[in-house]
Amino acid sequence: MQKGGLINDKLLKREIARQIAIEHAEEVIQRAFNRCLDEIVNYLPRDQYTDEHRNELCQFLVENREDLVRIGYDDTSKFLSMFSEMLNNLIQKEDITPDQAFTVVFRASQRFIQ
Repeated sequence: MQKGGLINDKLLKREIARQIAIEHAEEVIQRAFNRCLDEIVNYLPRDQYTDEHRNELCQFLVENREDLVRIGYDDTSKFLSMFSEMLNNLIQKEDITPDQAFTVVFRASQRFIQ
């Protein structure tokens, strides 16, 4: 065998396995994101919140899933119920727009998991 001229089979197999694992993880993340988008309209109705709001919240949920589980939100719907309730409370008690309420609650949620 020549050194440097042939491909190292073990290294190549490891790299292929790593790439397959990355692609699988990306598929799982994309499925979770799409599922979130399908179901989030129950918590962020289309007549009050934008697609941008829903995308931002779904991205947050997918990216921070482990942290949410760690702090007690093992079921995403529990977190979304709490998020929605906080939105509604702010809108009713503070007389602010849904967009303003979303910004406040979203930022609070980001701080909450850090």
